[in-house]
Amino acid sequence: NMTGAEIAKELLAIKAKSNKNAGVIWIKTTPQELVILLTMPGQKSIGYTKTLSHPQEISRKIQAFVQEISQTRASNRYLELGQELYDQLILPIQDQLQANQIQTLILCLGEGMRSLPFSALYDGQQFLIEKYALVRVPAFNLTPISLAGNLQDSKVLAMGASEFKQQQPLPGVAVELKTILQTPWAGLSVLNQNFTVDNLKALRKKENYPIVHLATHADFLPGNPSNSYI
Repeated sequence: NMTGAEIAKELLAIKAKSNKNAGVIWIKTTPQELVILLTMPGQKSIGYTKTLSHPQEISRKIQAFVQEISQTRASNRYLELGQELYDQLILPIQDQLQANQIQTLILCLGEGMRSLPFSALYDGQQFLIEKYALVRVPAFNLTPISLAGNLQDSKVLAMGASEFKQQQPLPGVAVELKTILQTPWAGLSVLNQNFTVDNLKALRKKENYPIVHLATHADFLPGNPSNSYI
């Protein structure tokens, strides 16, 4: 595993190549506490710990938030939950992010945090995705990260499923795929029956898609890769 100093050095190298300031955020929970660790280019890591009032304080709020943003009915409850989660997970390090002009957040998330759509966290005025570019990785040292290059004119392969035999439906997927393929990005949208592994491989072999977006269920668990799925 890379040390905090090694990651800070790597972030400096990324900044030199791409002229973009990125910070790595580790977030995990235990039954007793919330732990947040922030590493920025060329700096020592900053840690934050908060004692939880209940072992499932964060997980229950995440579950409620995910359910709210998945609803097709009109409701602003997700904004309230999104702001509560923002205050718990981002606000403690907000001043450091702003002071260091961080533009990209690289998220390394512990169990129970991976289902949280960080882009939808809300500070009361803006969603997190409106303030930062977001990158989610299983582990910094296992993921080659390059923020160089301009994807503005890149083609997008947007695939997903809204209906499942053994899992809850995702009614917003069709709208999600349609929205992604709006200006400035063009590409191909594939939904439901045509969303298969074979089709994904065939389409990528037929044409180069620098951006691949998958809208579906997923679960990433520690240990053997066969424990995880998309």
